[in-house]
Amino acid sequence: MALKEVLPTPPRGARWCLGRRGDHVTLTLRTRGLRRRVLATWDTQAFSELTPDPVTALREVATQMAGRCASRLVTAA
Repeated sequence: MALKEVLPTPPRGARWCLGRRGDHVTLTLRTRGLRRRVLATWDTQAFSELTPDPVTALREVATQMAGRCASRLVTAA
């Protein structure tokens, strides 16, 4: 299973960008379109050490990021 498949649906008008190199993972939530703005970003140098489970931890972080940014996208539209 790919990491991107476990992410929640991004807020309307946004998309997930997920980068992974070794144990370094970066998750970014960006707006769609020509002028992509970064809404939120999160990264870790020790992805495999996240508890209780790295995939569950990533999903939790993404859910929190999406929740915080959803209201900003609605007011900007």
